[in-house]
Amino acid sequence: MFLVQITGIVSVTVGSVLLIMGYITSEAMVSQPQIDHHYNATIWYLMTGIAGIIAGSILMLLESRD
Repeated sequence: MFLVQITGIVSVTVGSVLLIMGYITSEAMVSQPQIDHHYNATIWYLMTGIAGIIAGSILMLLESRD
């Protein structure tokens, strides 16, 4: 089940990148007027980043139990 562990690592990595992108986007919005498109994109970056990190962590934990 080495493939499950690799999938978990990739999911955590992609989730971390999305979370960082969401944070950077939210910080950039402070200096600009709030635009609905940028706000929605920021929320999606943050939500999918958190979901990716959680899913990847679960996959890695399940693999380590076997």
